[in-house]
Formats: sequence, structure tokens, C-alpha cells
Amino acid sequence: MQLYPFTDPAAGAPRQIVAGEGAWVTDADGNRFLDAVAGLWCASLGFSDERLARAAYDQIRTLGYYHSFKNRSAKPADDLAAKLVEMTPGSIARVFLACGGSEAVDTAVKLARSFRIATEEPGRMKVIARTGAYHGSLGMSASLTGMGYVHDGFALPGGVVRVGRPHPYRDKHPNESDRQLADRLARELDETIRAEGAETICAMIGEPVMGAGGVIIPPEGYWPAMREVLRAHGIHFIADEVICGFGRLGTWFGSDHYDLAPDLMTMAKQLSAAMSPVSAVGLSAEVADALDVQSARLGTFGHGVTYGGHPAACAVALEAIRIHEEMDAPKVARQKGEALGALLERFRGMPGVGDVRRLGFIAAVEIAPDAGFGGAEVGAEAEARGVFFRIIGDTLAMCPPYVATDEDLRRMTDVLEASIKACRARAAA
Repeated sequence: MQLYPFTDPAAGAPRQIVAGEGAWVTDADGNRFLDAVAGLWCASLGFSDERLARAAYDQIRTLGYYHSFKNRSAKPADDLAAKLVEMTPGSIARVFLACGGSEAVDTAVKLARSFRIATEEPGRMKVIARTGAYHGSLGMSASLTGMGYVHDGFALPGGVVRVGRPHPYRDKHPNESDRQLADRLARELDETIRAEGAETICAMIGEPVMGAGGVIIPPEGYWPAMREVLRAHGIHFIADEVICGFGRLGTWFGSDHYDLAPDLMTMAKQLSAAMSPVSAVGLSAEVADALDVQSARLGTFGHGVTYGGHPAACAVALEAIRIHEEMDAPKVARQKGEALGALLERFRGMPGVGDVRRLGFIAAVEIAPDAGFGGAEVGAEAEARGVFFRIIGDTLAMCPPYVATDEDLRRMTDVLEASIKACRARAAA
């Protein structure tokens, strides 16, 4: 039997999904569900796309597998790396290919630390990450994740320095403005770096918008202030674009929206529209050049994974990028995001709802602490009515596929409204 991730074994057999079309999936009992979060924030083109299937089939018939070790490669891997350098922020000059987001994050940290060894700063090994951040569940990626459920019961690597999250709804002080929150968090970052010693820190990692942490959209001025602090201390920035990348925020990358110019950058999920396991780490010229010099001195670049640069996975990713470009995914995200935002207006001020937030085509409705019911109850009610939301504490997250229709968005929000009202009525009974 499978050991199911992020699942309580006492919960019994999971719901088995057997088919998908557009934004909808079907379980083994024939029940259909609208998936409001594109699986795990990733199925941007829906759950079955003929062009992506054809790309995989054609590549497997030609060359089903090859690796990128020992001075060999496959053309789709080289083409994908070149395309990613072309479309990512201008600071990115080279790309390393892997298989998943957690793997990309582990790699990015490994390379950030290797840069410090290459530049004769071996004491700079710590990495700054934020409370409530999600960066994966492997080794270092789990340590960086600021959530207890990936830490409890595991012996994880150390070297993480934790700072606060930019959550205006939950974390503002009384009478504090959004801008004051941003400035306070930047001061906290500076104070933390000084207390730890900048000479011990190699990098900070952050999602432009925190996804699995609760769709936390930073207040205006937050990222410019944070980047200024990092630059002042000579600390690199790793942009975790696993959720924000490939159009989701209304720009190709979250780093474009916030003008982040990252030193390293992780990509996955919508890179292949979730139809093949592929991820990437972008490196600035400064980082890549230092690693080249060090690798030449050592005789090799001693990092790689068996399926990194897998030709079929890369062929699917290239086709997904073509489709995203043809549809103008950032424009789709802006337009459909505005439509979703209009539908979410009814939740502002609704009894039991504490906050509504959205940027591009990612959004959340958060249940108020004093509602008398929680997000899990609302999520269960919505599932019974045929819609899957991502439940993050008391937050109902939405990250629909780009192919979701206007009718899908209405259905999603209608079910959410009915579910909240049903929970509120039970709480009042």
C-alpha cells in the first residue's frame, strides 16, 4: 500500500481520482469535483491536455530517457534551459534542471552555500526563511518550511534563521498601517541579521506571494525594503517561484511583479502545467561563474539527479510554455483574476468571514477567529457540494486552472458561500 503524503493514516482509504477534464476531476465512484486550486497549485491547463499528451508521446517514441551527466545531454533539456533563461528575470543566466519543487529548493540552497565556499566565505552557511512559509518537505526544503507538520517526528538539517511573515490580516499591530508593517518587518530582518552576524548568512529564501502558507500577499513596500536590507548585508536572495511562476500573479514571474532580481530562483508546478515532473533552478551570472571556477578546480560539478533534464518531461514543459505564451497566461491571470475578484466581493463583511485577498489569479477567503466554525468545516461542506478548496488553517485558498470558465468561477464561489452559510447556521443552532 502507498504511504500517502500529508495524510493521517487513521483517516482510512483516500478518495481515488480516476479522470480529469478542464478544471474538473472525477473519482472512482463517478463523483465530479471542481478543483479550485488546480490540484496542488499546478495544473494550469487543466487535468488532461491533448497537446501535452502528444508532446510526451512523441518524445518517448524518439528518446524516452537520457541524462545530463558526464558531458552528455538531451536536446529538450538544453532547449528548456535556454527558454527559461530567455523568459526569467534578467538576473538569471543559467539553469539547473531537476524533478520537483522541493528538490529545486534543496538544490538552490546547496548552490548558494557552494558559492560562499567558492568565494572563500565558508562561514556563511545559514539561510533566512519566514514563519508560515512553505518551501518543500525533503531535507533542507523541509527545514526552511515554517510549518510544524513537516518538522514534527523528523530530524531535519539546521542552519535556518526564522523571521516574520508579511500577513496584514493576522500580524499587524493595533493601528499599524500596511506600510508600517512592511517597514517593521524590514527592521526585524536587519536586526536579526545583525544579531546572527551577516558573516554567517548566505541567503534568504522567499515566495513573492506565500501560497501554501495561506495566500499571503505582502503589503506595498515590503519587498523593496527587504531587498534593500539583504543587499546592504551582502546576502543573496532565492526567489521561490514554484507557485507564483508562469503567469499566476499576472506577470510571468512573481519576481517581475515585485522587481526582485533574484540571485537564485526555483521553478516547478506550472512549468509543465503539472503534466510532467520537472523543476528548475535559475542562477545569476555571479553565482554560475563562481561555481564554474570552483568546479574546474575540483574537476567536476558534483551535483545532479538521475531524472533531471528528462527528455520527455522537458518536452512537455516546453509545450506547456508554448501554450502559456499563446494564451498570454499573465493576461489570462489578470482577466480571470478580476472576474474572480468581483465574485469574491460578496464575502467582504459577510458574517464569519475575516478577510478576502487576491492578486492575479490566486485568492483566499479567511474565516474569522470568532466565527464559531473553521476552515476545515467549510472545506468539508464544500467537498460534499462538489468543490475542492485548499484548506490552510482557517483559510480557503483558490488557485484555479487558467482554463477554468466563468461558469466554473461562479460555481466555485456559490459553493463557498453556501458552505459558509451552512457552517454558520450549524454554529448558531
